[in-house]
Amino acid sequence: TRNGARVLGISKAYGTIATGKVADMVVLSADPSKDIRNTTKIVYVIKGGKLHKRDNAKAQKSNDETPAAQELRNLVRKWDEANVKGDVAALDSLLADEFTFVGGPDKAQYLASIKSRPSDSIIESAVSEDVEVQIYGDTAIVVGLDTIKGKNKGQAFEQKWLYLDVWVKRSGRWQCVKTFSTLKKQ
Repeated sequence: TRNGARVLGISKAYGTIATGKVADMVVLSADPSKDIRNTTKIVYVIKGGKLHKRDNAKAQKSNDETPAAQELRNLVRKWDEANVKGDVAALDSLLADEFTFVGGPDKAQYLASIKSRPSDSIIESAVSEDVEVQIYGDTAIVVGLDTIKGKNKGQAFEQKWLYLDVWVKRSGRWQCVKTFSTLKKQ
């Protein structure tokens, strides 16, 4: 975050957490570097200068069953389907202009990698399971396990990716702004 703000020339207002700077963040009750599932242990979300507190698991369960949560699950399913089909237009509509993978490609780079996928690299299925949705106003955290199966140069493969997406609702429409993913250890 710091380096990105420096490159963009906006480090006086963004890039680090300090008094007077703009920052959106998630406060967790457990260390996500120890276990990726700890990303679901959200205590607070600070978005747009507003603090949103997660009251308790029971309140969150009802939040997870709302129409907005179902809409977000459907968007995750559409992302999986677009990945299988190589549908760059569908992916483009799901991702905000500022989308990036944490420590990885930005939106343009990701879409270019889908467009240029070699013909001998085939994704046969992508299915997200154990999808949890936590909504904080116009911001949502979506966590799940994506199982991707296919063939690379004729060799079958199966990968399981744990992921955390941050979605933002703007002008009545949800778009993903940030994704963190890691291969699940077997």
